[in-house]
Parts: sequence; structure tokens; C-alpha cells
Amino acid sequence: MHLKLNGTVVSAQMATSGSATTVTYDPPGLLPSGSTNQVDLRFKDTANPPVEQVFAWTFVAEAYRSLDAARAIPAAQIDKTRRGFTVRTVKARMDSVFVASSAPYEALLAGTAIDGATGKPYENMADPSAFGPDGLFVEEETINYEDMGGTAGNFLDDRRTPGMPGTDGISDRYALEILTYLELPAGLVTLGVNSDDGFRLLSGTPDPRSALSLLLGDFEGGRGASDTLCSFVVEPAGIYPIRLFYYDGTSTGSVEFFSVMPDGSKVLVNDPNTGGAIKAYRVRAGTAPALPPFLLSASPAPGGVNVSIKPTVDLLIRDTTLALDPASVQVSLNGTPVTATVTKTGGDTLVSFRPSASLPGKTPATVKVSYRDTGANAQTVTQEWRFTTAEATATATGMTAVKINFQNSTLEGFPGYLPDNGLAFADRGNGFSYGWNKDNSANARNRNQTDKALAPDERYDTFNHMQKPGGPWIWEIAVPNGTYEVSIVGGESNNFDQTIRIKAEDVLVVNGVPCTTTERFRDGKAKVKVEDGRLSVSASDSDGAVNCKIAFLEIFAEEISAGLPAKPVAITVTRNGDNLVISWPADAVGFTLESSPSLGGAWTAVGGVTGNSASLPAQAAQQFYRLKK
Repeated sequence: MHLKLNGTVVSAQMATSGSATTVTYDPPGLLPSGSTNQVDLRFKDTANPPVEQVFAWTFVAEAYRSLDAARAIPAAQIDKTRRGFTVRTVKARMDSVFVASSAPYEALLAGTAIDGATGKPYENMADPSAFGPDGLFVEEETINYEDMGGTAGNFLDDRRTPGMPGTDGISDRYALEILTYLELPAGLVTLGVNSDDGFRLLSGTPDPRSALSLLLGDFEGGRGASDTLCSFVVEPAGIYPIRLFYYDGTSTGSVEFFSVMPDGSKVLVNDPNTGGAIKAYRVRAGTAPALPPFLLSASPAPGGVNVSIKPTVDLLIRDTTLALDPASVQVSLNGTPVTATVTKTGGDTLVSFRPSASLPGKTPATVKVSYRDTGANAQTVTQEWRFTTAEATATATGMTAVKINFQNSTLEGFPGYLPDNGLAFADRGNGFSYGWNKDNSANARNRNQTDKALAPDERYDTFNHMQKPGGPWIWEIAVPNGTYEVSIVGGESNNFDQTIRIKAEDVLVVNGVPCTTTERFRDGKAKVKVEDGRLSVSASDSDGAVNCKIAFLEIFAEEISAGLPAKPVAITVTRNGDNLVISWPADAVGFTLESSPSLGGAWTAVGGVTGNSASLPAQAAQQFYRLKK
């Protein structure tokens, strides 16, 4: 008997019971995550002459996350005498509206979520007496919190969540950032988080707050106190930076951080009273270099798909105790240096650029940024990640306007509007290619509102969510490059727990204050420029949008090189005594007013035009007028 794994002869164990022989081989270590592996087996029977049989097959190893040596921190850089965690809490006021997902609460924690009532970042209403001068709570024991110190989850003796209740006396609408360094054994490790509501568990080196940190596990949405297990492979054993991000929406909130032992029992991380508990350290050694500025956010997101072929790339880098040197920033796209705009405001540096030419469709793109801090022993940080562009599609032609109604698939549509049912971007078979960056059909709604004061027509009765978990959600339509007038209506008829702020091509079209019980919709109009063949529509927490919903939109072309005709220009005719005054909008420039006694006759230019109007003597004979450009 001969056994090969991936072309290499291996030593297998054989056990025979009756007429059955079992061949066993346990590869040393772990097969690569998600790898395809081939097995070749040859053996002969005991016949005379013997008959040889040959078999070959493949299998795919389970995909798993792993922490390798590059993510570990040298033990000498950690102060092992100072066990535990550092905790930061940010709380919004109770009447604020946040979708139950990590994105809005991450923005709240980062200070980039805008309060729709003030137009400024939310005030932190966590009780300041719980924290030190640096805004941090030092947790020397375990993470076993409940809002008010009640009992929830797997473990008893819950402690009050740092900063709760808030200065408003309420323990809701808050986020925690818990940082630590865990001493992890080699091999398969299972950590667990029991939470009410959601969380994200990440590891990143040297700073787990980086947007490029590895996600070890998460739960998105609201729930009662429940477990989520996060299994990953550690190789080698060592100390790894960890960030536990947790958020609570309404009602009771609680969070526990534990590990699962080989016998299946659960032990709180850093529990000093239980043998085998994973140790947590909260402080770097005094000889360790200070943490450099870190990449707080990146757009397009690392690993993002269906990204515009000419995207705006925004990188937000946040200072630590060390400040970033703006002059040191260097950026490349697919290995080619690009010129980026670098703007520093306080402790945040925004790096932004847009490719000069469209990228190939359905192709990975790599962004690389490097920068230095301003410390005496300046450290250079280099970060690199990829996203994948959407398919390049032909633009639509031949329509004076594009009108889209956002609805679910059960409706036929509203007259004069093309339906969008939340499907991913594709050729819709109606002369246009449009849709979302990924399937958003599960979030499309039809309220069937009968109160016409709330929903005057079907357009106001249907919508799609733009900030549900799983985002970001971006809607796009293929159009010729040019300038467009975009009108958008957002909101819904049944609820008003929303702030509608919607952008088109990074221009804020709908800049709404929070909706009310009598004002459930917000609308806006703006001119935008398309340079990549797609007009993109989005809403984000950083712009102050909350639970944002889009109902319908209208797009008119203003200036284009090909494709959609320009927006129609209306001629107004009024009477002033014995004269007719013919006028047209002031922003419709470059037109000549012409007249003809019949539609099929000769057209001649009209004299006496001043600006965008002409006063002409009324006459009994029939006369036609037109604007020509």
C-alpha cells in the first residue's frame, strides 16, 4: 500500500478488522486554510497474480482565520505586572437613532458620527467620573459587564458597565472599546463573547484599532444575552494585540469575554482564580516604542467588491501620543505613485485621491500608503490592502430623464418610473444598467399606507434601506460622463425614526434634519458631475444619516458628451398688455429663440431678445416658437 498527500509519500497507519482495512494518516500541523489537497492511493490484493488498484481524489480544507508571527508583539514590549484591559465608553443621548449594527456605533466611538440635531459630533454622555484623565477605565480583572451590575450571560458577579448610567441617567445607546494583549497558546483557540447587543473581535499589529485589523468574529444586530464563539489558529504561541468592540442599543446591555477550554467549559479571560485562564495585559513596557498613528478608516473598504471603476479613495489616519507628519505621506495605486490631498485637522489626517483614469472592471486594485510620525525616533508605517472593481458596463442613451422608484418586487411600479427592487447592479433590460453594490432586496419595503396625508402616492409608500447591517449600501446607475441634476426623496410613511442625508457623487443632495411624526420625508436637489460612467448614491453615519431610506429619485442631464439628452427647457408665455412675453429659465444659456408660422415651415431667429426673454406684439396669425441650441 502506498499513500501520497499532495505528491509526497506519507507513512500511514493500517488497521484490519475482518474484511475491512482502515488506512489513517494525520498530517503534522494544519493544512493551509481553504487549500485544495490531492490524495493518491495504490494497493494490491493477495491474488496470484496480484491485482493493483489506483485511486485519486481531492478535498478542500476548511477555511479558518489565523494569527501568525507577524501579528505577535515581542514579550519584552509588554509589562506583565499590569494585567487586564483598558476600556473606553462613548454614549449618545437616548433620543438619538442608531441602526443596530457596528458601523454607526463605530462612528460614534470614533467621533465621526454627526448629531442631526446639532450638525456636530455627538456629545459623549457616559459618566466621566468612571474614567481617568485619559478617558480610559482600567479593568484589572475580567470583562463581565451588565448595564447596572445585574446578572446576565454565563457568569455571575457582573459588574456595572464603565460609564453607566450616563449623565442622562440612562444606560442605552453606547459603545465600548476594550483593548488588551492576550497571551495565547499555539494551535486552535476558541474565544467567546456573550453580548446584548452586538460586537466585533479583532487583532491587529501594532495597533488593533487599525481598519486593517483581522476580524476574528462578530455579531451584528440586536439580541438578548447570547454566545458567539470565535475559533482561529495561533502559530506560534505569543502575545497578540486584541480589540473587543461592543455596542448596546436599547433595553438591557451586557458583555462577557471568555475562552472555551478543551473540555468545553467556559472561563473568563484573565480570571485569576481559574487555572488555564488566558492572561490579558493592558500596558506596554516602558522600553517599548510608542504606538504610531493608525489607519482609522479606509474607503473603499479593504476587501470591498463592486467598487466604482473610478472611485474616490479616502484614508483617515488618527494620531496617538505621536503625531503624523503630513509631509511624509506617500500613496500608490497598483504600484504607481499618485498625488493625494493631505488635510490634517486636529489629530486626524485625511488622505484623498481619485484615479485620473478609470480602472479595469472586475479587477482587484491595491492601495498602499506609508507615513511617519514626528517623534524623536520616527517610525515609518506602511499599510496595503485591496478592493475589487465592478463590471464596466455600457451607458444608457436616448431618454430625457431617468426616474427610479425604490420598491419591493411585489409591485408593478409607479407610472413614469423605472422600478428598483434592491438587486445588485446589472443590465435591467429596460435600457439602463443600475442597482446596488450587492443584493439589497431583503431591505426593500412597501408599507401599504392608506393615509394619503402620509403617502400621497405609491412613490411615498415604498423605499429601500441604505444603512442596514451588512453595508455599506451604495446604489449606482450607468450614465455618460457629464453634469446631472439629481433630485432625491428619502424617508418612509410609517415611521419617522430617521435622519435623511443622502449623497450623489459625494455631493450632499438631501441634507435633512431628523424626521418628525408629521414630516416623515426629506428631499433635495443638486448638480453633480460624473467622471467614471456611473452615478453613485449613498448615505453614511459620518454625514449624519441615521436609519436612512431612499424612496425615489429623478436624474436629468445638464452637460454631457454623449448619451442622455439635456434636461428639457420650459418656455413660459405670458401677456403684458398688447404684447406677449416669452421667457425661459436663467440657467438655460446658449439658446436662440426662433419662430415659424407652421411646425413644418422655415424657422427664423426672433429679434428683440433681452437676456432670456422677448416681448413681442400679439398678432392674430398663428405662430410657433422654439428654443434652439
